[in-house]
Amino acid sequence: MGVRRLMDGQRRRICIDFDGVLAEYDGTWKGEHHHGKPLPGAKKFLEKLAAADIEFVVLTTRESRRHVLSWFEKYRLPLPGEVTN
Repeated sequence: MGVRRLMDGQRRRICIDFDGVLAEYDGTWKGEHHHGKPLPGAKKFLEKLAAADIEFVVLTTRESRRHVLSWFEKYRLPLPGEVTN
């Protein structure tokens, strides 16, 4: 079937929240440097996006985009195309 692209040939892209969607979050802020472990199914979901050539963007209110990227690297998860707020 092949990879589906947008009409202008661009990759499809989705936005995903970080805390509570990809990473565990109990509703209590523990600081900029505290990140929960990946939620069950997060790795498989991100791998399926990558296999389908769908880029994902991580939305977060966190100040440090670098710390969020480090979290993906630590858990050997596919990297987002962008981290933004």
